Amino acid sequence: MGLYDAFPDQVAVFMLVMMRTGAVIFSAPVFGSPNVPAQLKAATTVLFSLSIFPLINIPVQLVGSDTLHFILYAIRETLVGLMLGFIVSLLMNSFFIAGQTIDTQMGIGITNIIDPVLRTNIPTMGQIWFLVATLIFLAIGGPYYMIKSLLWSYEVLPLSSLKLPSTYGAGLLRFSADMWLVGLKVGAPAIGTLLLTMIGVGVIAKSVPQMNVFIVGFPLTLSIGIFTVYLSMAWFLPLVEDLFVDLFNRIGFFLSSDTI
Repeated sequence: MGLYDAFPDQVAVFMLVMMRTGAVIFSAPVFGSPNVPAQLKAATTVLFSLSIFPLINIPVQLVGSDTLHFILYAIRETLVGLMLGFIVSLLMNSFFIAGQTIDTQMGIGITNIIDPVLRTNIPTMGQIWFLVATLIFLAIGGPYYMIKSLLWSYEVLPLSSLKLPSTYGAGLLRFSADMWLVGLKVGAPAIGTLLLTMIGVGVIAKSVPQMNVFIVGFPLTLSIGIFTVYLSMAWFLPLVEDLFVDLFNRIGFFLSSDTI
């Protein structure tokens, strides 16, 4: 007698748990990085699923036991997991947005880093902020909050139902819009300083036409931009900590919204 023959309901529920957990791991920052081997992600999914399986309320019987209903449950669990990981990834991508804006103002927008893993261009300053934010994410216990949010999702979105948060679409759009706002907050000091610098260079160029504004302006904006980014790192740590804490609180409110 196989394991499925002895415990058919438990095996089916565990597969659904793995689908939600795996969707979170494959889409969340750090865990879902292309630099992490797929075998390690799969092993982490199984380990986390075994860890949280005794902690969730296991339904006595799924609503509908045929193959079609199980596929519907599987799709729903995957959507919930992808939603959790995608929301956290939006916050991490906001640092790339800030870096791209600053790179353009500094005049080094054409020198984007080519990431061979992602196969795309990454802004230089955005990559620096992203790496620092990743370290902060690990330092403040970001993976712990991800697992905590995953466990909380089973309380408000149990396995015994096919319901999703009523604000599923509107909530994701709101988080996407906030990504641009966070990028503006992160890059505000450097963006503002570089804007004033460019205005000053323009005034000087108008007052002294003999000066070659391109020769003077480029090294000036580059130096001031790097110096401003360096100074802004002093408040970058508390800002990112507050952003992550607020994000996980908002995820809790988002999941606990009335379901449809």
